[in-house]
Amino acid sequence: MFLNSTYFKIRERTLKIRFIPLMFVFLALILSGANAAKDVSAASAKEIMPISEIKPGMKGYGLSVFKGTDVERFDVEILGVMHNAFAEMDLILARLSSPYLKSGVIAGMSGSPVFIDGRMIGAVSYGWSFSMEPIAGITPIEKMLEVYEMTNDKEHPDEIPPIGDFPQKGESKSSDDNLRLLPVKSQSIKIQTGSVPGLKDINNQIPESITMEPLNTPLVISGCSPSALNRLNHHLRDTNFIAVMGGGAPAGGAPIKDAPVENGSPLALSFMSGSMNMAAIGTVTYRKGDKLVAFGHPFVEFGNADVPMGSGSIFTIVSGYARSFKMGAMVKEVGCIRQDRTPGIGGIFGMNAPSFDIDVNLKMAHSTKKFHYKAWENRLISPMILDMALYSSIMDNDKQVGASTAKIHYVINLADGSKIERWDFVSTDMFLAYDISMPAVLDLRTLLNNQFKKVDVTRIQFDAEISDQFRVVQIESARLNKDVYKPGEKVQAKVFFSTYRQPHFSRTVEIELPENIRDGTYNLEIVDSRGRTRLEIARSPGIGNVFTFEGLIKILNIGFPQNNLYALLTEREMGLKLMEAEMPGMPQNILAITQSAAVANQATPINFSFIREKKLETEFQINGRAALRVKVDHLGRR
Repeated sequence: MFLNSTYFKIRERTLKIRFIPLMFVFLALILSGANAAKDVSAASAKEIMPISEIKPGMKGYGLSVFKGTDVERFDVEILGVMHNAFAEMDLILARLSSPYLKSGVIAGMSGSPVFIDGRMIGAVSYGWSFSMEPIAGITPIEKMLEVYEMTNDKEHPDEIPPIGDFPQKGESKSSDDNLRLLPVKSQSIKIQTGSVPGLKDINNQIPESITMEPLNTPLVISGCSPSALNRLNHHLRDTNFIAVMGGGAPAGGAPIKDAPVENGSPLALSFMSGSMNMAAIGTVTYRKGDKLVAFGHPFVEFGNADVPMGSGSIFTIVSGYARSFKMGAMVKEVGCIRQDRTPGIGGIFGMNAPSFDIDVNLKMAHSTKKFHYKAWENRLISPMILDMALYSSIMDNDKQVGASTAKIHYVINLADGSKIERWDFVSTDMFLAYDISMPAVLDLRTLLNNQFKKVDVTRIQFDAEISDQFRVVQIESARLNKDVYKPGEKVQAKVFFSTYRQPHFSRTVEIELPENIRDGTYNLEIVDSRGRTRLEIARSPGIGNVFTFEGLIKILNIGFPQNNLYALLTEREMGLKLMEAEMPGMPQNILAITQSAAVANQATPINFSFIREKKLETEFQINGRAALRVKVDHLGRR
């Protein structure tokens, strides 16, 4: 695996890592057993109306929940059938009617089953923003039952890891962009209104060409700070999700302990629970036995999926100009969504989706706070979930901007016993939450998307000590205590710092010379965390070449906290890094032969070596560098 050297800038604000879209969807249809297929066939004959029988003017009803957990009816009038709206999939166009639907089709109704003459025809799933009437697209139940049939509890084949997973030199996309979910609105379609009977004449409000898209999926969040919600909306832009502030129970009511999961019931897909709850709300279309289909459109369109599935309750309908939406919450986890396809999602009861724990402990000037989250494990979504958990926890400090300093320690534990452990120190006068959360988020993303093996995260522990101070210093200069040193002597470098509105000060760092050091002049680099990273890259440009999972874990555990002053005595010494093994000090003739034989980026040069390194821990975030020349002579000659 090639990790570009840019990765080592993870502690820099310039670090950019793309949130790579899902490139491969497994198209193999995994049929359930013979009994399940027989059941569906029987349902098709007795309970299902095929699209071939559907005609304009037919009237029926739909099922959905508009408050609480009780399923209610709404009226449906068929306007026509849009053949081949998608590849090999038709859509049924219908006008809905209900006191709840005066401002159009409601987000969260996705999956609401529709019946004519007591036979199910499909699920409400598509609509138009700013619509004057509740005109809906209905996904045929025949296509949704295909998803039902392929839904089972068998282990999914491992995903193909993304290619080009790490930023290349010169890339400039922000990390915020990289944490966004995949868009679903690509399924929007334009239709000519004149081709659909009855549509063109609806109050003369619909133009010649209109765009129909999947109904928005409300992503209801509780326990989240307003600023964190704004951050989430940034991640979700251009997706089918709308983030809304919610709660665990309706005002004045006790928490709901249970709720049915049946045709027309709310269905919740949980991103996280605990100190923050985040769940996508839709509707069950068809349940039979321990399986169901819902939504009538994709969730994210993963194909094979493993998403926590739960029962839900609706508190109220919130009216909006673009689209009204259901305000609800997840009640209880009941199973796992196993399929996420164009016609809808398929779930199975009694099966757990992969998850991990997030524990956040914050020690602040006036309080100590603890947060616990249970997070859905998914290689694309989990980094965003961790970002939201950390960001919201930190913003709970009731301070968004201004002077802040944080000492940070976090551990990412894996099921195989491996772990990533980091320490850092951040001081800023703006947006502390972003600065201290991003390194952990990027480490998690790298682990979940590594190409060596599938990993299971068990727990993330994040600790931070936060003060309302600005503690940043700048290296101004440095000087040595002597002009010439003998082997074995201590080199003393006095480093001078400038501060913001405080007196300047100095610190002395000592490095002991080796007894066997050769006479000559050496470089003494005195640098901050960024400078230390750059020296590592300059020493061996191939440091980011990783060929094993163990090598990845090793490199992810390398860190240079920003409150340390780093002093490095360097010597020009050519060598070679072959795969993950370093061979410094190679003879020139051997080096030339080996370099010429390098294959597939497995051999890269080593340009110099670190003779000695010393770090000095401080209570400041250090910026800047100073370079000195150290002369060594065993006789002490100048």
